[in-house]
Amino acid sequence: MQRVDNEDLRAVFRTFDLNGDGFISVVEFKEVMRKFGKDMGDDEIKHVIKTFDDDANGLVCFNEL
Repeated sequence: MQRVDNEDLRAVFRTFDLNGDGFISVVEFKEVMRKFGKDMGDDEIKHVIKTFDDDANGLVCFNEL
């Protein structure tokens, strides 16, 4: 398995952080996935966010990745 470069990960994070506030919300995640042609339900997205959301605030920051 190939390791992901930190700068590549930051670039992907910025793609999902649509408003540039340093967090990825459910709404942002859903919008980006829709742009990539993947229509995900709210429960599915919340599950993904929860997987990374260490502080349980409903958002993912870069440091939680």
